Amino acid sequence: MALWTVSGALAVVLTAPLLALGYFHAPQLDTHTVPATVDYPIGIALATAGGYATQTGAVSDTVVAVCLVFGFLLAAINVMLDRIDYHGLV
Repeated sequence: MALWTVSGALAVVLTAPLLALGYFHAPQLDTHTVPATVDYPIGIALATAGGYATQTGAVSDTVVAVCLVFGFLLAAINVMLDRIDYHGLV
């Protein structure tokens, strides 16, 4: 509630999914390979955009683009590392 009153609705909308990612990470999301691989990059991208929105009150197109590219690159790196780990174990 404090974030809503201090920074506005945009900051809350961008950071609220982080609570769900944190809550469901270990018991549910880690049971499947795709969510276990991309939940951290999604969380980092949302935290970056939410932090920017909290500080400035808005999110520019540049910030959205950086968060999308950064999240995609981190997810791709995680997928490649998981493939290497999987093939190394089998």
